[in-house]
Amino acid sequence: MHAQLKFELQKLKFQSIYRMILLLSLLSSFGILIRSVVAKAPLTSIIVTDGGIFRIIFWFVCGYVICGIFSEDYHDKTMKAVLPLSQSRGIYLGAKVLIATVYCVFAFLIFFLTKDLAGCLLYNDAGVDLISGILFPIVGALSGIFVIVCLAAAVITLTENEAITAGVVFGAIILMMILENISIIASFVPTYWINSFYNSPARTGMLFPVSIILLIAVFLLLLATRVFCKKDLYT
Repeated sequence: MHAQLKFELQKLKFQSIYRMILLLSLLSSFGILIRSVVAKAPLTSIIVTDGGIFRIIFWFVCGYVICGIFSEDYHDKTMKAVLPLSQSRGIYLGAKVLIATVYCVFAFLIFFLTKDLAGCLLYNDAGVDLISGILFPIVGALSGIFVIVCLAAAVITLTENEAITAGVVFGAIILMMILENISIIASFVPTYWINSFYNSPARTGMLFPVSIILLIAVFLLLLATRVFCKKDLYT
């Protein structure tokens, strides 16, 4: 697993698009701070005003990254030819899931923490609670990203088609964005967990449905691993 993770990281390192995404995350964070200073408005109000837009952009960027990481080896369906051992396939898929999840969370942390830490330096009242203001939104982002990663892993394994995978992943993200507008279920939508995990009562009520969604994601990942390890090399 360690060797496969190192190999996946090397591939990310040599693709400039992934470095640019991290840089854009940092610039977006400073953009919110600059807008707050120029508008002479509290940082919290700017986050409320513009945060939704950045969150939507974030999820589409995550979709792009996840699809890119999973589908880069599936061109012309060559995957089965380069993975002859069943065990190596499981390690390969696990490394893909881990890299995709960690990268997206890292991009979120760059934006989220930079904004808050820099805000604390600019505003005396910009401090946030460590648990409810930082930890829970990070957990929400991690959980939502994991759901989409598992979906991508299942689709790419079952279809062996990067176009279908991208269509399903982006379609799911768009559907989630639409469902966020239905207030009664908005808190249970994975793309909205970044926001809904802020509210302590909501977190209590969300425990069961969120657990069910995560269990479904784990099931999809296990299904993808099982199918992937049993694929015929010669078809």
